[in-house]
Amino acid sequence: MKEGVWKSRPFLERFGYDRLTDVEHAAENTSYSQPRMVVLDYENPKWAERCRRTTATMGEHFLSRNEKGGLQFRSDYFGFDPRTLKPVTREKERPFDIPQSAKALKPAMYAVWATGDPLARQLMLECGDTWVEGARANADDEGRIAGLLPKQLSWPSGASIGTHARLSSMRATLFHLIGCYYVSGDDGYLEPIRTLLRKSLVDWSVKGVPTAGTLDKLEDDDMTGLLEQLALIAVSYRRATGDRQFDAPLAHWSARIRDSLVDDVKSYVYLNRNSDRLWYVDRPLTVGAYLESRCAVGAQLYLGWQVTGDEDYLAKLGWNLSSCLNDKWGAFTYWFYDKSERRVTSNDHPAHKLQCSESALSLMYLGGPAPVEAVWPQFSVTWKNVGTNFCALVRRNDSESLLVELYSFDEQPSVVTADLWELAAGDYKAALGRRLTEDSHVTEPTWSRTLDVAGSKGRRPTSLHFTLPARKRTMLEIRPRG
Repeated sequence: MKEGVWKSRPFLERFGYDRLTDVEHAAENTSYSQPRMVVLDYENPKWAERCRRTTATMGEHFLSRNEKGGLQFRSDYFGFDPRTLKPVTREKERPFDIPQSAKALKPAMYAVWATGDPLARQLMLECGDTWVEGARANADDEGRIAGLLPKQLSWPSGASIGTHARLSSMRATLFHLIGCYYVSGDDGYLEPIRTLLRKSLVDWSVKGVPTAGTLDKLEDDDMTGLLEQLALIAVSYRRATGDRQFDAPLAHWSARIRDSLVDDVKSYVYLNRNSDRLWYVDRPLTVGAYLESRCAVGAQLYLGWQVTGDEDYLAKLGWNLSSCLNDKWGAFTYWFYDKSERRVTSNDHPAHKLQCSESALSLMYLGGPAPVEAVWPQFSVTWKNVGTNFCALVRRNDSESLLVELYSFDEQPSVVTADLWELAAGDYKAALGRRLTEDSHVTEPTWSRTLDVAGSKGRRPTSLHFTLPARKRTMLEIRPRG
């Protein structure tokens, strides 16, 4: 499918970018297909090369330096003329950049992740610099909220205009900035994210539930999908930094969501933060391609487990996703998308039940979020030869250790491959067992072996092969030898 997308139009295959339209939609065919293959088919260099080609196209045709010296898109409306195959921007009619433009830079992020490509790294970081400066600028202007991403960056002045009122419109750049932090180690890229978390979790919270859909004014109503996006940003921020300063309000928020689930497991598209009931049960979302009243709360419940350690959140998460995917608004019927809409790839954001499920399950199985939006690839482990009867929960992961709880519903033991992505180079010991000590180490291992993790150029995992017992709760631990 990804190959078909790339070859579906002459300008896609030649330039790595789509037709002339708004950036949110022009970026979809490339950014929602080729970068994913960089991760899934990491041994094939063509995917990273395609991402680099897209990046070069951005740099040559659509990105320029504004009067402040910052790198930005000259317009939010650019692409290729289908008749002439020439690049076109609407900078005269629409002379501004928007946060959603980060979707067009997702290929740059994945080229950096895969190969460290210097051009992709430069464009990725310099565009991040521009948005960080934009968040700081014009704090006293009407419509600006100090520290948050502006609604627009004017071209050619680079001036910050307004503040984005909806998280859905800024999330791509927020994810992009977390990626910039991973690449550079510069904490300054996280300033807009800390400001967002501080304001949404504390200043704009109602009965413990933050705001995500109306950042410019506090309202009772909000959308569950937007709160899912905020939760994923919080999870990604905690994972990247280890910063726990927001854990108390995060715990309050997750508890409110968990304790308000209808019939213990069901959640809905709309909610009222001031209502003890919380959910609007009979108010379906009817915007564009959507027509559904249910929405999963995967990342919000996962976040509750992360900050409290209470496994009831995980139990509710599993039941919530299951009930949402199997209720009367079935995700695989025409209710999910309007029949008239042509869809060749996932729409790649956690606004509804499938993306919420994908993100939550990726966090549990892989120890990091799915490669949605402009999210920097984050996963401690991926699995091979496991089938559909396999379950995994990453309980601990950092650069020096990994602890995963495993279970197989197969009737016979199975040989499993764990590809390890984030361990630092060094000598490790891997062990399987059924019990943990008080400090969460495997005791009385049923299997163990030494493991050498070597540093390498490019992204290549270290593979670990082991036999997983059938229908027995099993812990896999990897930690430094000695």
